[in-house]
Amino acid sequence: MPYITVADVASEFKNQTFGSDTSVTSAEVAEFITQEQNEVDAIVSMAYSAPVVSATSPNAYSLLRKYTITLVKNRVAHILELDAGTDVDTNLAEEQEKVLERLEKIVDGRRLSDAVRIAANNNGVIDYNKQNSVSATFLSGTQQW
Repeated sequence: MPYITVADVASEFKNQTFGSDTSVTSAEVAEFITQEQNEVDAIVSMAYSAPVVSATSPNAYSLLRKYTITLVKNRVAHILELDAGTDVDTNLAEEQEKVLERLEKIVDGRRLSDAVRIAANNNGVIDYNKQNSVSATFLSGTQQW
């Protein structure tokens, strides 16, 4: 079950509808939804069982729903601005980056309180230095091994 629908995205644009003959079609919005949900799930699945389900994890589901709406809304807004010939809002790209940063922080900090956590981090390799905040030191011009 997707986090959002075309109607959810349309509700972000008060005077915009999506149909088969609009500058952004409902099929395109549906594809954007699929793409962005897949990205959200790919990030979240590093620490949680994905997709997150509203029945078992309503708080996490609500948050991921909000982030997915923002990601899709910004993609659509960018296209509409280009189509209208208006200046592209630079805040859209910043908002996209903020959402992706928040998703990374959720994974790093394991902040989805009611979502199902997975036992392994799916990275395949455990990095001792990263886990223990050890910075790598390389000496220039010195044989180190």
